[in-house]
Amino acid sequence: PRRAFALSLTYVLGMAITYTAAGAAAAAAGQQVQALFQKPWVIVLFALLFVAMALSMFGLYTVQVPAALQTRLSGTSNQQKAGTFGGVAAMGALSALIVTTCVGPALVAALVVIGQSGNVARGAGALFAMSLGMGTPLLVIGTSAGALLPKAGAWMDGIKKLFGVLMLAMAAWMLARILPARATLLAFAVPAVLGAWVLWQFTARPSTGRWVTRAAGVAAGLYGALLLYGTAAGAS
Repeated sequence: PRRAFALSLTYVLGMAITYTAAGAAAAAAGQQVQALFQKPWVIVLFALLFVAMALSMFGLYTVQVPAALQTRLSGTSNQQKAGTFGGVAAMGALSALIVTTCVGPALVAALVVIGQSGNVARGAGALFAMSLGMGTPLLVIGTSAGALLPKAGAWMDGIKKLFGVLMLAMAAWMLARILPARATLLAFAVPAVLGAWVLWQFTARPSTGRWVTRAAGVAAGLYGALLLYGTAAGAS
């Protein structure tokens, strides 16, 4: 188990190197155009990008690396010597590029926020933290030799849609800088109502888990209804 943990950690840190570099690069690029990023039309474009990523999480289309490049990366990763720390680290670094099919929308969303901050250390740290979060389940699964691997199911689709709801909330948060207060209420009502729908339909096991998600769905629905009422009443 100790060697399995060490190899799993090496894989995760290899993956983290790629994401950390991407975060630093996005922040460095954003640092050069900070004034441009505050213009209303740029904020609207970024908000639309969040909406596009959310629609991908809802299953309307897939964001991924081009198939030809993905195949080449997979081939290079498969050539690494399994069981050696160097080979595992290289596989982890390459996998960060290969798995963008799964994390593409979340990664793009994170890079947009990092680009707006312009803080290189924070950008690198943010994506390093994201990669450690992604890697934690891999550490558990790798150390247990797959014994704790969760079963695939409809719950995974529910998690994906919840991330889509969060991205719509991020779009509303960005637009809040330029929208009137009344319109901002309406913008936040959209993810609240959608979140209620996703949580109500969420497939959880055991049945107690289903009631928890449904209770959360009711709370989100009530919040969305209050926001819509506030919009209609002209509140801020």
